[in-house]
Amino acid sequence: MIGWKHLQALPRLFRGNGAPPVASRFPIGVRRSHGYRGTSVDAPSVRRCRAVPAGAILLALWVVATLTGCAGTPPAVVPDSPFQGNGRHGVYVVSHGWHTGFVVPSAPLRRLVPGLDSELGDATHAELGWGDAVFYRAREIRSGLALRAVFTASESVVHVAPVPSDAYPFISTEGVARLCLSGDQLSSLLRYIAGSFQRSEDGAIAPVPGGAPGRSRFYRGAGHYSLTNTCNTWTAKGLRSAGLDLSPALKLTAGSVMGYLRQQAGVDWSDPLRWPAVLGDTVRGCGVPTERALPGLR
Repeated sequence: MIGWKHLQALPRLFRGNGAPPVASRFPIGVRRSHGYRGTSVDAPSVRRCRAVPAGAILLALWVVATLTGCAGTPPAVVPDSPFQGNGRHGVYVVSHGWHTGFVVPSAPLRRLVPGLDSELGDATHAELGWGDAVFYRAREIRSGLALRAVFTASESVVHVAPVPSDAYPFISTEGVARLCLSGDQLSSLLRYIAGSFQRSEDGAIAPVPGGAPGRSRFYRGAGHYSLTNTCNTWTAKGLRSAGLDLSPALKLTAGSVMGYLRQQAGVDWSDPLRWPAVLGDTVRGCGVPTERALPGLR
């Protein structure tokens, strides 16, 4: 394994004309059933060191990135009040397995992001998510794309889809949670979402290729996707903007976001088969049980 002596030897590898020396001080490892048997070209007595678990390395990278602010763009908005679940404005958090996102009323969103008018049309609600520019738009999820998205800081996109009144066949989800927000909490969440779009000097948003024509579109996103800044930490920062008490840096997966919501008082939970066929009025919808608030449940 690589020890301190080997790290000290690194500068010598890159001196001179840039070519590595013929005789390396690094041991040549041969895999055996009980670890590695090391042999060395010119340093036969190399001190062994304990292997560092991959999980510890990832944890260290996460801590460094979090402490240096790499997980902060787009930043959460400081809410005016804590979430209590008794507001009059319904917002949904949806999970699609890999990604999570929000379904929000479109009217106040249009005022903050006027460029969405043509995309949303007459839809009363919009679904939005943020993620890696390549991975999010891929038609097929492959391990190579997932690893590239996680281990390299890459450009981001915002996915926007108009949600029709008959939402049941439109959104195929692995879980839906409804939050009843106050006006201030909804405003904070929407300002956070609006800040997730990359803007030109005149404030315009920029569409990028991808999506389903007439059903969804991608736009350039603010910030970069990375190991500590995923589509799910984006959702978590939105929840924090809406007044929920959680640490976005710990919500790296869809399961961690939805698992957190399952434990929160004031959050109505639905499984995929109970996603409302009709979204219902956001003022009448909150404050009463989901079955009464949203007709057409299947």
